[in-house]
Amino acid sequence: MEIKNQVVTNEQKEMFISKVKGNQKIGSYFDIKVMIKANGIEIGEMTELPNNIKITLKLSDELLAVKDGFVRKYKVLRLHYGIVETLDATLNSDNTLTFRSDKFSFYAVVYEDILDAKKDVENPQTGDNIMFYFLTLTLSIFS
Repeated sequence: MEIKNQVVTNEQKEMFISKVKGNQKIGSYFDIKVMIKANGIEIGEMTELPNNIKITLKLSDELLAVKDGFVRKYKVLRLHYGIVETLDATLNSDNTLTFRSDKFSFYAVVYEDILDAKKDVENPQTGDNIMFYFLTLTLSIFS
């Protein structure tokens, strides 16, 4: 299997962009090829398999960089014979991205930065001593 960063045509780029949702951004494009070899000589290329296989990509530092307080969620878009499909992807602990596919063509890694719900958010103290002031005001009115 051969995985290369890919420069896509404007038409291909528009097809990928049409599947980007919400705040997702396209991080990179790449091409995956499964070459058939006999005695070390390439004799063909497979564009589809009968079942999905697991594919793992090394992500660039730019694709891994996320602002503090956010988590980055990844998906993969696959463009195969003019059809773009969204594939689920998993970020692994070694900063690789894994997804499954049975078709081999052009792909795009898309991501979305989401506020990290696990991060402790410091809320400023508001209404300090409000009850004390309310009671003092109420008592002074009735005095």
